[in-house]
Amino acid sequence: MAFVLWLGAAVLLIISVALGRDEVPLLLRVIAATAGWAGGLVLLLAIAHSLRARLVVALRRQLISISGPSMIQAMAPRVVLDSLLSKTLGNRHGYQEIITALLGGPGRDLFGGDTVVSRRTSVHLKIESVTDTECINYFTWTHEYSGVRNSHKLVIFATSDREIASLVLTERTYPLYEVWLVEEENLEDFIPALQESLRVGVTYVDAAGRRHVVEPRAQRGEEVVFRYYDQFLRLPDYIDRKNLRMVQLDLHDLADEDHVVKSVETLTVRASSVESFDLGYLMWSPPHPCFVRSVTFDISRLARPGQDLVHLVLLSTVKGAGLPMNRWQPLKDQIEVPVDSWMLSGHNVTLLYRPTTSAESPDAACTD
Repeated sequence: MAFVLWLGAAVLLIISVALGRDEVPLLLRVIAATAGWAGGLVLLLAIAHSLRARLVVALRRQLISISGPSMIQAMAPRVVLDSLLSKTLGNRHGYQEIITALLGGPGRDLFGGDTVVSRRTSVHLKIESVTDTECINYFTWTHEYSGVRNSHKLVIFATSDREIASLVLTERTYPLYEVWLVEEENLEDFIPALQESLRVGVTYVDAAGRRHVVEPRAQRGEEVVFRYYDQFLRLPDYIDRKNLRMVQLDLHDLADEDHVVKSVETLTVRASSVESFDLGYLMWSPPHPCFVRSVTFDISRLARPGQDLVHLVLLSTVKGAGLPMNRWQPLKDQIEVPVDSWMLSGHNVTLLYRPTTSAESPDAACTD
């Protein structure tokens, strides 16, 4: 088509020039004028036809640059990622879990009220032996948020059902949460024991823009009774809710009673639990997307009198799995694991420990 237009324009313009002399009859001059006008029009059409693809692309880019960000801002986070990942990964099973992991929640709320992400997380874990068979674990972690607005509930879930633990990621009502997997026989006693050790602190911004720090303090929270479970977690009918316990805390209760809380900026949670020494590991896993600088293990009081222990650290993050630590090494008083990476739900940092065997030297590392 472009060739025909260019050829037609050339023919018409040649006719216009050839017949447009003054000495030719009037009729031919009229034909020349008409041919010149038509040739100019066809020439414009030929140019437009040849450049139309570039013009369309340029126009599309301009429209996207002007209206694209506004359109994306007007869409729920899950809709945006669903459109992108379905185009990139195809409509195959599995990418919905990726969306949930990246957003830290369902992402169906237009304003992100059902998602949570920590842009900086610090973790300190301490474990010490208390008897010949038991040890006590102390957990402390702090999440720094971009500002959690329209939500001041922290909900702690304890369950012996792994399916329920997975559903917490997508079906919870409030964005801030913790979830513990507990052995079924220990589930009944877990919440009372947790309430005894739980400490919670926050940093919040008031209505005047002032920042306030509240150091961790004892918080028992309120255990959610069975009939109100649906207000905190949407579960399918076939799920046995007897395998679930919940505690809710109102973070505004930590603020000064004269302050109007505008946003929660950081959240610190401390807790402890008693475990069997023979469990042989201590693990931390993020409840939602977190950028983790490091995880510190304080194990100065883990070994029992006269006992030598060795340890191994396992790490999985967005960057990949593992550390340059593939050998059992003598236990130190404190181990700081450098992470410097995003971690999603399902990633973890794990410290494995065990007594040395008779074939091992306590002063030297041995292969796994």
